[in-house]
Amino acid sequence: MAFKRSLSKGDISFDMTPASDIIFTLLLFFILTQQALPLMKIELPAVGTMQAPDQAQPVCVELTASGTVIWSGTPLPQIGWESALASHARRLPASSAIVIQVDRKAPAGTAVELIDRFQAAGITRVAFVGRTPDGSGSDERP
Repeated sequence: MAFKRSLSKGDISFDMTPASDIIFTLLLFFILTQQALPLMKIELPAVGTMQAPDQAQPVCVELTASGTVIWSGTPLPQIGWESALASHARRLPASSAIVIQVDRKAPAGTAVELIDRFQAAGITRVAFVGRTPDGSGSDERP
């Protein structure tokens, strides 16, 4: 024989005693551990004293269709451009940005070699800029 248990809306209750015990235990824990942490003095800069970092203009390196490498408007020699590029790159700080503008018909191997030479010099901020189909370069810099 199955007994039916009737639930009326008045019989449902929620006991808050265990919940309040946990809340007070956590509160006590955080109060006691806050006093145990060592206090560090931190001197924050005053408002207006921070200077913006000097953002140098990126160096533009062009690679023409004939494979000529141009460093900031100055063509590097066809033979031995690697050493000339390395001497220019060594003079730059490591945080410098290099923008490589490559012609569509330029040798891909030379473009890859440019990246390798910059990485060997410690320059990691290298970006490529494309040219529009009419042959003019993009004036926007990344």
